[in-house]
Amino acid sequence: MLKRGSRPRIWARVIPSVTGPSSRPVIRPLGRGHVAGSGVEGVPVGDVVFVLVVVFTLVQGPTLPAVARVLKLTGVGEPGQIDVEAAPLEDLHADLLQLVIPPGSQLHGVEIFELRLPRGSAVTLVVRDGVSFVPTGETQLREGDSLLIVATAAARGAAERRLRAVSRRGKLAGWFGDRGA
Repeated sequence: MLKRGSRPRIWARVIPSVTGPSSRPVIRPLGRGHVAGSGVEGVPVGDVVFVLVVVFTLVQGPTLPAVARVLKLTGVGEPGQIDVEAAPLEDLHADLLQLVIPPGSQLHGVEIFELRLPRGSAVTLVVRDGVSFVPTGETQLREGDSLLIVATAAARGAAERRLRAVSRRGKLAGWFGDRGA
């Protein structure tokens, strides 16, 4: 039975006596966290593991790409392949709408986010003075701009009505009761 506050000694190493007439082995406790029976006395297990991890990382890290090339698992500087496909909008149940902002339209000066297009529709491209760009919500529309709008089949009608209403009455068309019919 252990006394209160004492620690049990679990690991021990048998060391044959070299200096005495007795051939009985001497048992010495190694203490906590030490490697027993490994031939490394007084070295904590954590230190041994750390050194092994560093050595294996330094040896394996630089050699893995070369081994992969020898085993023909990869090529030299070979980028991964991606598949880019052009899908007809019918397969996606979507429509591509084109809108040119005419002179005198109330769409002039309206920012994209102020269009408040219905869910399922978005302005995807603006062509201004022959230069195409992807708009942000803060992109301000101008007379002569050509817009490409992608809309799901379900949202197409609502998107067209909203664009007509804003073109006639401005960004507050809904407040004026214009629903774009």
